[in-house]
Amino acid sequence: MKEFIIPFVGLKEGIHQFEQRVKKSFFDAFGNEEILDSDIVCQTTLEKKNNMLVLDISFEGTIEAECDRCMEPCTVDVDGSARLFYKFSDSGDSDDEDVYFVPANEQEIDISAPLYDYIILSTPNRKVHEEDLCDPDVMDALDGLDEDPDPEPDPRWDALKKLKK
Repeated sequence: MKEFIIPFVGLKEGIHQFEQRVKKSFFDAFGNEEILDSDIVCQTTLEKKNNMLVLDISFEGTIEAECDRCMEPCTVDVDGSARLFYKFSDSGDSDDEDVYFVPANEQEIDISAPLYDYIILSTPNRKVHEEDLCDPDVMDALDGLDEDPDPEPDPRWDALKKLKK
C-alpha cells in the first residue's frame, strides 16, 4: 500500500502529478473478497498550498467479480473522480466527508481509504455479463425453473384479513 501514500513534505507549493495502479491486493488489504481481480489506473493531482492540500483523483479501469446471474467471473468497467481537501490542523472535525485534517507534524497522506470508497461506489449494483455471455448450463437451469403463476392462497393471510375488518 506504499503506492497510495503521498509524501508532501519537501514538495514545493504548486501542482504535482502521481499515478497509481489498483490491483487485487489493494482490495484484499480492505478485506474485500467480492473483487476477484482488478486493473485500474488512478491519476492523482496534488496541489500543495501553504495551509492545505487539494487532491483531484480520477480513476478508470476494470474489476472482475462474480456475475449476479450465473456466478461466473465477469468484467465490469469502473471510472470516477473525486476532489479531497487536506487541511493542516492539530485538531479539527468536519461534517464534510471530503475534508480531512492533517496534523502539522505529518509528512505524508494515505489516499487508499478514500480511493477504495470511491471505487466501490462507482461499481454497478448489478454485475452481469453482457447479453449471451453467461454460462449456458446455468442459464438453461434457470430457464427450466417453473414459476407458479397462481400459487395456492396461504391460509395465514385469512387470519390477518379478519383483523383488518
